Amino acid sequence: MLRKALVKGIDWESRIKYCLYAIRSAPNRSTGFTTYGIVLGKNARSPLDLLVESPGEQSIPVCQWIENLNKHLSVTRDYVRESGLHARDQRKSQHDKRYTQERI
Repeated sequence: MLRKALVKGIDWESRIKYCLYAIRSAPNRSTGFTTYGIVLGKNARSPLDLLVESPGEQSIPVCQWIENLNKHLSVTRDYVRESGLHARDQRKSQHDKRYTQERI
């Protein structure tokens, strides 16, 4: 992605933060979740989200937020582990099909 974001004459260091934001806020193919969502338990907020606050958002006490985050991380960890194993098995199956076809 960084290679695509580079433009001749522009320093790559000035673009890396935007690329990292895009990578962290895009859903992962094998888990279906964003990296940001897995780690923090909520969706990443874009600059537009920061400008236009949603009236429905309410702040909760920090202790409750931490408790909710721990529950979310526990459930998400198990789901991501299962999704990763499933994705690995699919990749292996595709590899095995290609390999056996090439050998025949």
